[in-house]
Amino acid sequence: MYYFIQKHFYIFSLWLIAKSFRYRIHFFLHLDTNKNHITISIKDLISGLVQGKRFILLMSLSFGILGALYAISLPNLYTSEVKILPEIDTKNIESLDKFKSLAGLAGIDLDNLNSTEAIRPDLYPPILQSTPFLLSTFRAPVVVAKTQVKTTLFEYLNGLRKQKLSYRIFGESTSDAIQISATQTPENSLLLSKQEAVILKDLRENITASLDKKSGVISINAKMPDPLVATIVVKYAQDYLNQYVKKYRLEKIQKEVVFLEKRVDEAQQRYQIALQRYSAFQDSHRGLFLNTSRQQEQKLQQESELAFSLFSELSKKLEESRVKVQHDTPVFQILEPAQVPLKKSEPKRTVMVFAFMILGGMIACLTLMIRYFRVSKLFF
Repeated sequence: MYYFIQKHFYIFSLWLIAKSFRYRIHFFLHLDTNKNHITISIKDLISGLVQGKRFILLMSLSFGILGALYAISLPNLYTSEVKILPEIDTKNIESLDKFKSLAGLAGIDLDNLNSTEAIRPDLYPPILQSTPFLLSTFRAPVVVAKTQVKTTLFEYLNGLRKQKLSYRIFGESTSDAIQISATQTPENSLLLSKQEAVILKDLRENITASLDKKSGVISINAKMPDPLVATIVVKYAQDYLNQYVKKYRLEKIQKEVVFLEKRVDEAQQRYQIALQRYSAFQDSHRGLFLNTSRQQEQKLQQESELAFSLFSELSKKLEESRVKVQHDTPVFQILEPAQVPLKKSEPKRTVMVFAFMILGGMIACLTLMIRYFRVSKLFF
């Protein structure tokens, strides 16, 4: 019953507020309900803005000073970029045609070699935004150009985070932290500390990759407070992407090569043992014409031939797999190598100051318009 009365009380209150607000709009804006329009004098509006030009100028200068102080507080960021051209066509094996004649002489068939599907180039940017990649950058060794100190990327960024004014004032906030032990997390899941989560978020914003769909060129960018660190990070991202794609394409075939190498060694040993037994039997039974000796000799000969045939077939398979590994290895052509930036890319302090001044002018104009229409009286 209490909730029923409370609900209807709220509905009645909102109805009264709406009625009052509608009455005040009609009273102060002189809305003509018959003509259904409001007459606004543009001349008076412009005159009011001209009369308040000092107020507009003062607001613009004030916001400009605030913008300058804010821009000065931001650290300089340097951007390093690398452009690569990945291999897109993965099913074309025309490059193997020149090897087919030579491989045919060795009894190796290359006609059934089909490339494995590669990762599409439009999936490369998400790879460099993934959490495993960003976590791997924590351990990347970097050299700070300003101090020539060698450290890891995590220690470098964590040190910069502790130098911020907000961290010095408020420190590390642990009020909303949830205590979870590593043993409680599911298998193949991640448990990050608050420091790691904050730095991970910054890295995700500062390490980016984009694909030009027309040319197929992939651009990798890294923004860091130090120019040398930015170059090292973008080079690390390039190498990580190269190794990731290679592992994706070649992992299965490389396992097959390792498997075939073991089988070839085993088949070779069996052939050598069978051949040794066959040769030893021939040497010890030379000159004998017994049927049992001939049958045993034929049996050992067949075992030797069968072992050789298995060894030969596995050797062909092994060579085919090795050729396939070489063929399926992706190639990344570097169009623009990573360069150490000499000038900062951010922040653009002049643009920020002008933007703050324009914002202050717009707020001042809006304030004068509100005063002109006396809209503030609607709420009092």
